[in-house]
Amino acid sequence: IGITMAFSTVAGSYVAKDAFAITKSDTVFANGLEARGLYVGVAGDVSVQTKNGTILTFTGVAAGQILPLRVVAVRAASTASGFVGFKSF
Repeated sequence: IGITMAFSTVAGSYVAKDAFAITKSDTVFANGLEARGLYVGVAGDVSVQTKNGTILTFTGVAAGQILPLRVVAVRAASTASGFVGFKSF
């Protein structure tokens, strides 16, 4: 997919070290996995659960947009698709 995403840290910045495809589900990712940024491939609404357990819905997210937040689930209520999560570890 040719996407570069910068992450800010106290010590500086770095890019994602890996990425993974995400299937919509109300269940959190296996093995404590989290996305440290979320790419949206096909436009629509994006419903997520954040690392802190908050459920949020972003309406009208454009295709190709990156949401810069820590996500543990992309919920089934999302109408967008083509999700890719970024890993920094």
